[in-house]
Amino acid sequence: MLVPTTFLAALALLAAPAVAVPSMAGASVGADGLAARDAPLPKLVYAEAINGGLWTIYDDESKPLLNVTDNKPASTLDRRCGSNNIACDYVNFRANSRICGALMDIMGDPQNIARSVAPWTEQCFTATNVQDNNMCCITWSQRVAGLTVGMLFGAAGPMLSRCSRDELVSARATDVDLAGTCAVQCMSNRNSGCSW
Repeated sequence: MLVPTTFLAALALLAAPAVAVPSMAGASVGADGLAARDAPLPKLVYAEAINGGLWTIYDDESKPLLNVTDNKPASTLDRRCGSNNIACDYVNFRANSRICGALMDIMGDPQNIARSVAPWTEQCFTATNVQDNNMCCITWSQRVAGLTVGMLFGAAGPMLSRCSRDELVSARATDVDLAGTCAVQCMSNRNSGCSW
């Protein structure tokens, strides 16, 4: 389980002095997943210097926390959950595909794949050796109890492989099964939710 502490986050940032942490001033996520000026900013809850960059995890506390143990009736949405309907965006918020691949490698490491990312909503990798467009993020639409890093692969892997063009990627998947919750998941160059 990740141990989010201010001390660890500060230590990780000091260990990687070349990292430019992107400013989130004036941009955040609204209920529709798009940037909204007055919504609260995602909060940094974990940071680790790793593989020549910085792996960060954020939490958008304005999103509801969903728990699949709550009793709810089956619906058409529940039946199609897990189909990962992917749409590529070849114009907006395109991340460097290699940096997204590095994020996927970190996520897939045996010591990380079973780590809890509940109830958080975004994770990113920022490459310290790249000057421009140096961050790739995987974000999801809801705070989900029981979510682990490995559960993000079902949509993230296909988004990276199907939507990479000109060494850049931006994608959105609907009907993603995250720990039994049907959610939207995105891959882009920002930690503030889906690009569209």
